[in-house]
Amino acid sequence: MTKERSNTSKVKAVAIYIPKASKKRIGHKNDVMSKSYRLLNMEDERGDLIEVIIGPEPLLDWQSLRSYLCIKGHPPVSDDSYWKNLREELIKPISKEFNLVSKLGYHQGVYLDSRGCVFGKDTSMCRLAPELNLKDIHEDSHGTLDEWKENVAAFAKHSDRMMLCLCASLSGALLYFADIESGAFHLHGRTSKGKTTIFFVAGSVCGSPRFVRNWLSTETAIEEEASLHNDNVLLLDEIKLLEDSCKNAGALATLVQKLVYLLSSGTGKQRAVSYQNEALSWRVVYLSNGEKSLETIAREGGSNRMGGSEVRCIDIPCNTDSEWGVFDSLPEGFSKSSVLAKHVERQAKKYFGTAKPAFVKGLLKLESKQPGYVRTNIDLHMEKFMGKCNLDLSDGQAVRIAKRFALTYAAGAIAVELGVLDFSKAQIGRAILSLYKISTKERPLSPEEALKNAHNRVKKSFRRKHLIDLTVKNRVLSDAKVKSALGFIVNFRGKEVFAVTRRQFEAQIGRTDLASQLINRYIAKGILLSGKNEVYTFQPPGGAAGKRLPRCFFLVPALLK
Repeated sequence: MTKERSNTSKVKAVAIYIPKASKKRIGHKNDVMSKSYRLLNMEDERGDLIEVIIGPEPLLDWQSLRSYLCIKGHPPVSDDSYWKNLREELIKPISKEFNLVSKLGYHQGVYLDSRGCVFGKDTSMCRLAPELNLKDIHEDSHGTLDEWKENVAAFAKHSDRMMLCLCASLSGALLYFADIESGAFHLHGRTSKGKTTIFFVAGSVCGSPRFVRNWLSTETAIEEEASLHNDNVLLLDEIKLLEDSCKNAGALATLVQKLVYLLSSGTGKQRAVSYQNEALSWRVVYLSNGEKSLETIAREGGSNRMGGSEVRCIDIPCNTDSEWGVFDSLPEGFSKSSVLAKHVERQAKKYFGTAKPAFVKGLLKLESKQPGYVRTNIDLHMEKFMGKCNLDLSDGQAVRIAKRFALTYAAGAIAVELGVLDFSKAQIGRAILSLYKISTKERPLSPEEALKNAHNRVKKSFRRKHLIDLTVKNRVLSDAKVKSALGFIVNFRGKEVFAVTRRQFEAQIGRTDLASQLINRYIAKGILLSGKNEVYTFQPPGGAAGKRLPRCFFLVPALLK
């Protein structure tokens, strides 16, 4: 039998949320953010102090108040005067205010996670709005941080890809400080290569194995998942699941590219106000996997990946040369990678959910002591990493790709400083830099990069020493010499030019379409001479013992450099 509480109230209103005029919505009568709320401290039936957020409806009369608080855990009290007096007490003016927010993540110097935990210096001033009914994303925890480091994270020393995803799972908590767009890595390779094992480890940073989601979702559901994982990592398993909603490879390629842009944009669609007050938004690092690379999916669909898609979600191959799949080495006591993978998965199911809270708490503690410190620290680590990437800083696409890897390194390095990870920064840096180099080798060149490379091949191939100089008097050439020549040096319109046949020009580039693009650029810049009526090939002047030479492009060597 439940013991009745005495008439002495153990309920206290500690703060009030007052909606700003700008927060009120038109068309949503029951919008949570347009109401005022009180934050209560209350003893439950066991005598534990709990927190309750109460809206205006339960305070309309004492009967509603009694029903509401008893549901929340208030012990039963039969004395009506108790509830009447409590209502009068709770509706009194309160000077202290708190803030209600509609999504998880960072707000005003604190961090709210899906369990209702608030991290930061002043944890009393920000709460998640009630009645939102957010879906559980399984940010549960089991075991201690030290147990997780020893039994799960430690295996990342034997896998560069595991190290990358481990640090990427923490990097979502840096986006708020770093002001970097949302983005992703996509692991691809055969099913036996251990991608699932890596996802178990990456997910254990934040929660239980159920923290890992999959791609079998509508566009609206993907938006909601992204919003729920704001300032966090979103793990999307098996991109092949999207095939079920697509009629053919072309439709799949279009859908994948659309979802990549959607997730990386940080903003969902604005829908009718009767359905949704405002577009969802998020800052998120997302990890994806599948048998095929995003580049392969696009190619099989009859298209090429757009440059923006390539920098937003970076392909990471798992088809390694290693006999151990995603593992680069085996720890002592393991002779088979399959046995190791199963062991790691079992450990990730046993120890999880302690790393991210420790990481976020550490970041907020540093920031409270010295505002701006976290951003400065991130920048320093990113700069250090990017200094090893041999970047052409004028290539915006290459810089953005390097920044995604650099942010991941920064997350790992800061986690080491905070004691969340037990690796050395050098270990983390080597693993991530190795995958950066692999991914950039595999990454298809952007149109501008391809043209630049083609131009460099032209410069390297058609050097003076490789061409036959026909400006030399009385030069005699055999038919075989003319036929095999890479090109000629001739005088034309009072200047020395390189004469190159279209066949030889295209042969050095390797692609007819790219050669045509480069020819148009050369014409525009005056590197390739043109005549009347858009004629771009000429008969080289005589001087080769009467030999008739093939028509050629005339390139100006001074401009070709």
